Amino acid sequence: MQETAHAAVVTGASTGIGRAISKSLAAAGWRVFGSVRKEKDAHEAAADVGGLFTPLIFDVTDDSGDVVATVEKQLYIRKARSKSERAAAKEDLKQAA
Repeated sequence: MQETAHAAVVTGASTGIGRAISKSLAAAGWRVFGSVRKEKDAHEAAADVGGLFTPLIFDVTDDSGDVVATVEKQLYIRKARSKSERAAAKEDLKQAA
């Protein structure tokens, strides 16, 4: 995961204005966390927006769930993955030296 100085959360990042805002922010070097409703939309948005985009799958109009908890859980999982990936990379470098 590339480190950036700025981050934004964009709702509706799978289409229209939300997608355009996500692309613009990512092009300016911002880390963008964009809400999408479907797994398919997540893959399409990530491919279109680029490497600084992280899709978060949830529906902001869904009153049955806790959107904040959903976002926190997805961000925690991504953070844990990136930490373990960094640790594995460091170990590989030690073994190669």
